[in-house]
Amino acid sequence: MMREPWFWRSQSMTARILTVALQPAAFLYQGMHMLRWAVTKPACAPLPVICIGNATLGGAGKTPFAMMVASLLQERGVRSCFLTRGYGGAIKGPVFVKPSHHDAGNV
Repeated sequence: MMREPWFWRSQSMTARILTVALQPAAFLYQGMHMLRWAVTKPACAPLPVICIGNATLGGAGKTPFAMMVASLLQERGVRSCFLTRGYGGAIKGPVFVKPSHHDAGNV
């Protein structure tokens, strides 16, 4: 589990110096974030979208949960599909995956 940096809660002189030293980077990060929001144009998907994810990399249970949601939708007669970024795939994408032509190693 990720934890906050030690200096967020410390009142030591080292923590204070580190906090002040990192402020320019924080302002730059915030500025880039605000610029991104200013120039990004939202798009509406033509179909309902369910996004399952979080900031945790691996081991949080996102894939089993997504599969469960797909199963529940299928039981109710709703077709669904997965959009992934293709971790570790050999094919340059984007690729429309066809089980008859692709295997897990490809995509």
